[in-house]
Amino acid sequence: IYLIGSCCGQDDSTLIHANFAYDNGEYMTALDLYQKAIDSDTNNIFLYQKAGLSAYNIGDVMKAKDFFLTVIRRDSTDKMALSQLASIYEREKNTPKAIKYYTQLTASYPDNSVYWRRLAQQYAQAGLAIDAFSHYNKSYKLNNRDLFTIRGLSEIFLGNKQYVDADTLIHKGLQLDSMNVALHQLMARSRYKQKDYISTVHYLKRITNTIDLNAYFNKMLGFSYIQIDSFERAIFYLEK
Repeated sequence: IYLIGSCCGQDDSTLIHANFAYDNGEYMTALDLYQKAIDSDTNNIFLYQKAGLSAYNIGDVMKAKDFFLTVIRRDSTDKMALSQLASIYEREKNTPKAIKYYTQLTASYPDNSVYWRRLAQQYAQAGLAIDAFSHYNKSYKLNNRDLFTIRGLSEIFLGNKQYVDADTLIHKGLQLDSMNVALHQLMARSRYKQKDYISTVHYLKRITNTIDLNAYFNKMLGFSYIQIDSFERAIFYLEK
């Protein structure tokens, strides 16, 4: 939260109107006013931050990037600008750039588990499992209740056929959120790969009233029913 008095130390009617417009969701008006304020005070980082946020909110991503890049050229550790750039590149699927800015965030704010997790997710997106695991592990040490981190680590364990490690971690996640759909699906995948078909059915059936299973999980459930001699139920899910 930025306060007018603390950010600029001046009674500027343009800035007052810009902040008012921003707070009321009038981002296009806010952007024009912040740009006008920047023209009068090119050294005020706060103005570039708010102009960047205004531009992003109206979908002018290129202009938003320019404002945030201006901020980090003046303060390379600015958390807001770095996180906005990282998020923008992440959404654009520009993985190398997203990794660049999340790396800067972890360097500047090493106690923030979310930045380590987001960096790990980008490495996983790039297919770099070793780097992804390393950064997920740092995130987990800082916050072992982060279900996104638990899920990411579990997926790596499954990919490496480390089923005991995967199951242990997924169980921990389910203790934190007993009806988490993604974790039930992960556990079902793990048990299925271990040919534990009764458990596969158990974990998938727990979420069938919550979501519609896709073809992959319907096939898994149907095949598991075949293995435990429940052919009518198998047919139902295989037909789906």
